[in-house]
Amino acid sequence: MSEPIDILENKLLQDEPGLLEVLLSDHTTRKNIFWATDSYTNYGKGYEWHDSITVEAITGKHGNIIMPRAMKSRDEQLRRSRQMAEVFTPSWLVGKMNDVIDEEWIGRQEELNENKNAWQDYVLATRLEITCGEAPFLTSRYDTVSGESIPIAERTGILDRKLRKVNDKSTDKEWTHWALLALGCVYGYEWQGDNLLLAREALLATFNEYHEQRFGKRADKTTIFRAAEIISWNVWQMDGLKAVVPCSCHDERLTEGDLFGNETTTVTPCPGCDKNDILLHDGLRCRLRRWIPSLDEQPDHFDCLYLDFIIKNYKTHHKMKWSMKFDFVIGNPPYQEEKEDNGRQPPIYDKFMDGTYKVSEKVLLISPARFLFNAGQTPKEWNKKMLNDPNLKVLTYEQDSSKVFPNTDIKGGVAITYRNLNENFGAIGVFTPIPELNSILYKVKEAFDKSLAEIIYAPTKFDLDHLYERHPEFKPLIKSDGKDKLLRTNILNDCPYSMKARRVRTILRLSGL
Repeated sequence: MSEPIDILENKLLQDEPGLLEVLLSDHTTRKNIFWATDSYTNYGKGYEWHDSITVEAITGKHGNIIMPRAMKSRDEQLRRSRQMAEVFTPSWLVGKMNDVIDEEWIGRQEELNENKNAWQDYVLATRLEITCGEAPFLTSRYDTVSGESIPIAERTGILDRKLRKVNDKSTDKEWTHWALLALGCVYGYEWQGDNLLLAREALLATFNEYHEQRFGKRADKTTIFRAAEIISWNVWQMDGLKAVVPCSCHDERLTEGDLFGNETTTVTPCPGCDKNDILLHDGLRCRLRRWIPSLDEQPDHFDCLYLDFIIKNYKTHHKMKWSMKFDFVIGNPPYQEEKEDNGRQPPIYDKFMDGTYKVSEKVLLISPARFLFNAGQTPKEWNKKMLNDPNLKVLTYEQDSSKVFPNTDIKGGVAITYRNLNENFGAIGVFTPIPELNSILYKVKEAFDKSLAEIIYAPTKFDLDHLYERHPEFKPLIKSDGKDKLLRTNILNDCPYSMKARRVRTILRLSGL
């Protein structure tokens, strides 16, 4: 019944001609999705960063180019983890986090005492997975970390849960109607084209597998193409921090000439990039489609922008106003940017967390936990905002990140946080994973009015460039390993003792201490 985890493009091309074209389409650019990665440049023309992914590029002799991360070489996995912030979520964690969504939904239904059409309401609840990669939260055909196939009865993805309801509750006659609505109510966006295609293929395969479980055969061609169209709209290519097609922002250039034939070119950067304002980016704003119940098999729909969800815009369809929001957002956002010249990797998960809070009242994310201790490179103001947010709570904290993400060392551990704008959990204040420490903490706070953060500084707070300007002889004495701009204790060991006192005084003076 189940297909192998790697869905072969050659087989798709052979079994359903024209289906790959649907799965590769981008409804924002009206072209195909593009690679948006340099992982395939060694294949030559047509495989570079900005090139569209064509059917010809991924079939024939290149039919095995795109494959799940778990099947890639170990070196390639590590490279993508470093350069593209790929940290894939194991299936057990997917199940645990999706359980939270279900428990919240069930509790809400019981509170409202609305159980008559509960399964239909469940199917129609909109769910979004941010930066979805291969979409493990949406469909759990396989474990994205180990590559192991998961039996259909044990799957915990959001679409799996919806289609299980459809299989259990719907009649044969209405199955297609509700199964397509289930597809229409799951969304995801992704930066990289190869991951995006894998996610789309996995969703379509999941749809087919539940049809096969219910009827003992695969869906007919018409139904398959309807499902593929829905998927191509709902799982789209986007820069999640800008709500535009990746790298579509651009500078405006205005060239003017004077009476003497001299030309002056004025360059105006993208206002959104310049001001860090998601509402002002001049790139291609991403389009998606809202699918809603209809009287026939094919769900009704209307088109919208992802930006509509951010500004809480309303759409009118058939004289009925539809609020633009997702009922629940879930995911594992990128943790950091690519390395800068100085070796640092600035965090970006804080920006993704803020972004998700704009499109849904209920958000469940896993991220580095350093901000819970007001530590790390996230802005201190942001840390304090999160710790003082009464709508935010920590569901799980794990100090040893390798227990969650194998072979991954995330300093300070990881945390699963849940934010519900309709619930007051009380501000976290000071986070302590051990309850017994809370009583000690409050006693200490009563006795001291200062924090250690006021007298302890991170090594990034010190600017050694000023030191090198005044004493260039120090720079070659400090070993350069990509961190030569950080104040570390071994700096004192790398220079002659006679120079230490003057250097330390200089560093402290330049740092304002």
